[in-house]
Amino acid sequence: MTIDEEYARYQAAPKFNQYGEELYCICRKPDKGQLMICCDGCENWFHFRCLHLKNEWQSLVHKFYCQFCEHRGVGVSKWKRKCRLSWCFNPVVDSKYCSKEHGLIYIREALEQSADIKKIVNSVESYEHLTKLGQNLPEPPAVIAYHQGDLSQLPPDLADELSNISKQITKLTSEQESIKAEVSQYNRIKDAIKSYNEAHKVKGKKSDICGYNRDETEIVDEEGQLKVDSVCLNDRRRCIHNGWLGLLFDEAYVSSERKAETKRKLENEVTQKLQQYSVSIYENEGVIPETTKKESNGDIVMADANTEVEGKADGKAEDIKSNNTGAEPEKPVESQPSDNNDSAPMDIDDKPEDKEDQATNGETIANQSPQTNTELKSEASPEDERSDGATQKPSIANLLS
Repeated sequence: MTIDEEYARYQAAPKFNQYGEELYCICRKPDKGQLMICCDGCENWFHFRCLHLKNEWQSLVHKFYCQFCEHRGVGVSKWKRKCRLSWCFNPVVDSKYCSKEHGLIYIREALEQSADIKKIVNSVESYEHLTKLGQNLPEPPAVIAYHQGDLSQLPPDLADELSNISKQITKLTSEQESIKAEVSQYNRIKDAIKSYNEAHKVKGKKSDICGYNRDETEIVDEEGQLKVDSVCLNDRRRCIHNGWLGLLFDEAYVSSERKAETKRKLENEVTQKLQQYSVSIYENEGVIPETTKKESNGDIVMADANTEVEGKADGKAEDIKSNNTGAEPEKPVESQPSDNNDSAPMDIDDKPEDKEDQATNGETIANQSPQTNTELKSEASPEDERSDGATQKPSIANLLS
């Protein structure tokens, strides 16, 4: 029977029985005190049992439209996100749990079921210590030696790159020190001009000389006094050199900022290269990545992470002994999607792949997803949880959220 035929049959059914009792639901029976829900479209009442809905879900309904209203496009049922505890069917409140107490219970249960997470949590001294885990990548001995000034333990190509970058950083640091010395000289000139203006007042009004000289080093003597014979003594506001000292300050500031930015980029590049090298070391279980060696006859020999290269005294590689067994590495087994299509209380906007089975007895729930008649106004996007007692192995991010 199609949905249209069912709807026609539902509409043609009597509204009252022989005793004058009003009939409800698709079963066309009177109200006997069973849990019922009102459709927000047609405002007809339906039994939870007839819709194959569990009584525990009554607080999770946000909007309910019966199967007939959904088929006619009146609306689609929506659910609130439930608490992550499998046995709790209350809606969440500003988190993944219905209350702070249930959040703590969930964390305790997760720690009891995951030995790895429990070991990590027990190894830290405080919450601050826990939040800092993983911020710093463990450094292999070659990287530690680099920080101590020894580049010999790094691969030759990487050592050369880091050495060139280090030279550039040293040069930029020297140029920054020169700029600081120039700025210090400009400040001495500024103070000397200010002192001269205060010392040479005309009719109670201090002078305001220009003080310009092509060579800034010839303006102030060793005692910090202005060399009057070598500077421009015109009124600063009328002189063609007006603002010359400010321009020098601006030029020094811009140059210093550019060099500082270039230096930061180079330092970040060094950090990234060392991190990439460290990752490659740990990914290969501590074996140095493949390096290139050149024989005396000009041939290139690639020595990978599992190859030992032996050579005679003349430097010629005579034998390459491989530890590889020749067996192909096992391919990772890809997880297959589940064929279980059981629906469960969830936000209608959730993607199908994000849905989780919520029926405890394997019951298949019809497309209609109900809503109590009480007006539930708060919008929510419920997170699906397993209600069959099965729990997923939690991640650190979930435990800290």
